[in-house]
Amino acid sequence: MKRNMKYLSIIILLAAGTAQAAKESYVIDSSRLLRESKEGRSLMSFNQADKEEAMKLEYEHSKKVSELRAEIEEGMKLGKLTEENLQEKYEELGRVQRNAKHVLEDAREDLEMKTQKRVMIFRNKVLKVAGEFFKKMGDVVVFDKAARQDFVYASESSDKTDLVLKEINNHYEKERVKLAMTKNVNRKA
Repeated sequence: MKRNMKYLSIIILLAAGTAQAAKESYVIDSSRLLRESKEGRSLMSFNQADKEEAMKLEYEHSKKVSELRAEIEEGMKLGKLTEENLQEKYEELGRVQRNAKHVLEDAREDLEMKTQKRVMIFRNKVLKVAGEFFKKMGDVVVFDKAARQDFVYASESSDKTDLVLKEINNHYEKERVKLAMTKNVNRKA
């Protein structure tokens, strides 16, 4: 614990020294950039589509389990199932339930991994665009509110998220135009 506090103190002192060496200190909120930028919203729509696909898969497996349960109940009520058939149906129900559980767990893990990958790629792009933007301002240090657990306070005037949001949207639009132009050139060829 003391060792962790020592390292935390060193990190805070280094950050303070870096901030003092710079002319200005600013903050951005990468979480807000993800929510409000055009590319971030596009990314989230992909995630929503993936979630809907996972929900559809979950519904299909739940339906299979429900249908098999109903078949067992009906067979028991009508006396159509022998003891052996009933045992086979319960074993089948167990297999279907286990399979459904594994498929759904895999789908959730895949969704989580896709989401994390997309967010990480977007975050790296945000940091690159923000870094280029702030380099133009000269001797500054920039902190990300969303990434710093030890972030305490920043005045409204030091928050440059809106400026970075404009830069990210401009960058995104330029990429889209470039991609569209590339597609048109490839179609003509």
